[in-house]
Amino acid sequence: MRQHIGFRALLVSAAVLVGVVGAAVSPVGAKSSVNTNGDQVSCTGFTGTWSFSPGLTTGNNGGVREMTQTGHFSGCTSSGPVPVTIRRATLTGSAPAPTLNSCSAFQSGGFAVRSVVKWKTKPKMTSPNSVLTFQASDAVSPNVTVGNVGGSTAVTGAFEGSDGGSTSVIHLNSAMSNNEFQVMCASKFGVPGFNFVSGSLSLG
Repeated sequence: MRQHIGFRALLVSAAVLVGVVGAAVSPVGAKSSVNTNGDQVSCTGFTGTWSFSPGLTTGNNGGVREMTQTGHFSGCTSSGPVPVTIRRATLTGSAPAPTLNSCSAFQSGGFAVRSVVKWKTKPKMTSPNSVLTFQASDAVSPNVTVGNVGGSTAVTGAFEGSDGGSTSVIHLNSAMSNNEFQVMCASKFGVPGFNFVSGSLSLG
């Protein structure tokens, strides 16, 4: 009888050990991330800013020493083998823009822009950021808008798609009118930046 009791105690101990190990392993598997690099994403809304230092003026001021981007995309949905739920999409970016040296240069477009979109998703992604580089295409009438030149765009990381992001589209709409833009350009400090009230994004 004592041998049976000892054998049962050994089985119980083994079962407890297996349970503890299983509890430690299963949460790790449950938190596995999803690779969305080859997938697509689209967002239907945007609010944010572009800031210039120094501001854009009618004359050549030697180039913008720093161009800072901040904002949030909304209404984002992804598509792919394992779609993810996008909870947050944040735009960031800070870099010099030496060819952006006047208001006329801005209106001409063609200057390089590098943006980073940071994604917060469920489940998490193996690449949580999209690095978007493009040549700017701008308009100032009736309001200042910014977009990308087709074919010059590249995306690395999340949602780069099967073509490296070359067919991606970004479009940002500001509240600044053409008249306001021209008045600021002629002022001493120039255009400090733009407040964007809407926009869209399509990557991949």
